[in-house]
Amino acid sequence: MKTDKIRIKIDGNNYEKSDRIKRYILKYLEKFEIVSIVENPPFDYIFIIGGDGTFLNSFSKDEFDKNTVFVGINSGSLGYIQDVSNDDLDTLLKKIEKIVYYITNFKRKSLNLQKAYYLDVVFTTNEKIIHKKALNEVIIVGDGLKKISFDLFSNGTTLKSKKNGHKVNSSGICFATPLGSTGFSKSNNGPIILEPNITLIVQTLINPIFNAKYGSFLSNPTISKKYKVVFDECTNVPSIVLDGNNIEIFNLKKVELSIESYILKTNCEEKSMEDLLREKLIP
Repeated sequence: MKTDKIRIKIDGNNYEKSDRIKRYILKYLEKFEIVSIVENPPFDYIFIIGGDGTFLNSFSKDEFDKNTVFVGINSGSLGYIQDVSNDDLDTLLKKIEKIVYYITNFKRKSLNLQKAYYLDVVFTTNEKIIHKKALNEVIIVGDGLKKISFDLFSNGTTLKSKKNGHKVNSSGICFATPLGSTGFSKSNNGPIILEPNITLIVQTLINPIFNAKYGSFLSNPTISKKYKVVFDECTNVPSIVLDGNNIEIFNLKKVELSIESYILKTNCEEKSMEDLLREKLIP
């Protein structure tokens, strides 16, 4: 009876510790005929070795489906997103061997999988429509932090002032997932979402303008499932940052964001959001 091979991709940064871990995993996986190391999709598992930035970069470039499992192995300093972590390399490698055991023996449920919801983002310009995804956040800022004006909609309803019809005016705006609520959004006084499986987007304005001329927005931050940002023709050219990476989009007219899709990532150490906060964010 023929059994389909388990397709695994090994990704990571180029630091010495990451390379050592990657070489060890590759050599260890050679023992298992059921495993096929691949570079092209489809993937059953994607091992990501490095810090949070490495995980986010791999997420943005890899093609995956809802059954792909991301295995994050922290070789960096913080590793908030990464699952498997230990300062002692030998202990870290033993944890990896345990994960491989579950994978090669088709005990997927023993990996304690966790959903991580990400943003589906649609950018509309004068010429085209561009689809992107972000696991942490989408940041839209005016060039040089100059003021940008836009209409903001939540679940199809405008957040424009009924009294004066003012648009939202600020240096920028950030949309974060529950997982990303501990990052840039938190630095701008956004709330931390302790429930990772909730399908809500945290919206936080960056340097909002409140005065007699532009006093249009009453609540910051807000939380919703879908947002839409519509720009004026004459607004300052906004810069777009997705998960820490700048992307160039010219003649931007509209941005639509929703949070319904998710990836599967391991939570082998079974840490809650509260555990991670105490370990990673509290000195």
